[in-house]
Amino acid sequence: MIASTTGTAIIGEVDRYEVMTGDTLGLVAARFGIEPAVLARDNNLKTNARLKPGDTLAVDNRHIVPSGFTDGIVVNLPQRRLFLFRDGEVQQSYPVAVGTGSWKTPTGEFAIQSLEVDPAWDVPKSIQAEMARKGKRVLTRVAPGPDNPLGSRWIGVNGSIGIHGTNAPSSIFKFATHGCVRMATEDVEHLFELLQKGDRVAFIYEPVLVARQGDDVFVEVHTDPYARGGVTREAIASRLEAVGAGAFASHPGIDVALKAREGRARELPVHTLAADTAPRGAR
Repeated sequence: MIASTTGTAIIGEVDRYEVMTGDTLGLVAARFGIEPAVLARDNNLKTNARLKPGDTLAVDNRHIVPSGFTDGIVVNLPQRRLFLFRDGEVQQSYPVAVGTGSWKTPTGEFAIQSLEVDPAWDVPKSIQAEMARKGKRVLTRVAPGPDNPLGSRWIGVNGSIGIHGTNAPSSIFKFATHGCVRMATEDVEHLFELLQKGDRVAFIYEPVLVARQGDDVFVEVHTDPYARGGVTREAIASRLEAVGAGAFASHPGIDVALKAREGRARELPVHTLAADTAPRGAR
């Protein structure tokens, strides 16, 4: 579901999911782009709970789309989510893995330089050095196949940095890479068919997002994995003002969202605002 907002959109929905054979809380959470602890809490489960096929889980995977983009790929690193825009609309969105705190995914605007099916991996010198430090066998090149960490597709965007598949599906929706953006196999193969060389790519860092739909206001707060700051009430207030929802800057739900940092869109109920601060038409 994609819903229009003032300068943004909200994707995802509140739904139920039927557990399949092989599912774990972590895998289901990664598939929907939510934290395993959040999924467990929503379903009154322990984080190490075992799932049984046929069980149903409540899933709320609503996310706010970063604003200001009209065409190409956008990856919001704290959100660990990739968006594909065409003609000002979100066509597709996928959960991804991005760089660790030691191997940060770079921010900036790029363009797709290469598109490869079943790529070989020429191991960067920096990763070879890490292999040596850890006492591992140093690899210089990995042929296409099941042992290749690039998976079945490579979308090159900036030197050795790219968007690619994986041979480690449990790593999706984690800060787990050496700087690349990693996708589930079925997701990267689907995305690959929608791209061409020269398409724009933006890697951004927005740990807080807001959206407005009429009188309904949403806020989404993530952790600050690269310790760049900005996860503050002031940052949220500024964004609320930008979408014409400045009256919500004192909303108590903001403190709840900042404390939880659960990484999904939370509605700020208008009925909790004082009558003299509620937006016109919402009283």
